[in-house]
Amino acid sequence: MGTKIGPFGILDKVGLQTAYNISMLWGKRLGDQNRLDRAATLKSDFLDKGKLGVSSGEGFYKYPNPKYADPDFLL
Repeated sequence: MGTKIGPFGILDKVGLQTAYNISMLWGKRLGDQNRLDRAATLKSDFLDKGKLGVSSGEGFYKYPNPKYADPDFLL
């Protein structure tokens, strides 16, 4: 996609609660167990631990200085 923050940085900015809600909604509507499992993982590994993304200071990365901002991140 060419973003400088990558997919996990985008998820942190959008918020992991939003990602959870979307996975739950479509998992239930479509009867998609993979989406429901993904939502369960987001809940147990992130939401239940207060890791909501940028808004809480931690998600996949820690803020305000996430690792993807380091010049050597992809080297």
